Amino acid sequence: MKRDYSLIRELLLSMENQSTLEKQYGLEQYDKEVLNYHRIMVFEAGLISGVKTVCGNVIPFRLTWAGHEFISNAKNEAVWRKALSISGEHSFSVLSETLNELAKDKIGLA
Repeated sequence: MKRDYSLIRELLLSMENQSTLEKQYGLEQYDKEVLNYHRIMVFEAGLISGVKTVCGNVIPFRLTWAGHEFISNAKNEAVWRKALSISGEHSFSVLSETLNELAKDKIGLA
């Protein structure tokens, strides 16, 4: 399955808003298997804390510090779109670094 950065962003935004109800945040369009796969990925990446079940799914509890840092930089839609266009299909770390640099630039620290 292919990693979907936009879905990852939406998952983290929904968790930041303290809801695991995907319907409430417009994630009902995604297949449950795709959502579960991406929950597992953000769990393994250390962006959320939770419990991995026996069948391999993740029950999310909350964002971690790293998850909050990522979503703080990714909240602004214009910054997010620019970061995606710059980083393209590169790794998550490249996307995160790009978001960080764009956020610094936005407040005049770059």
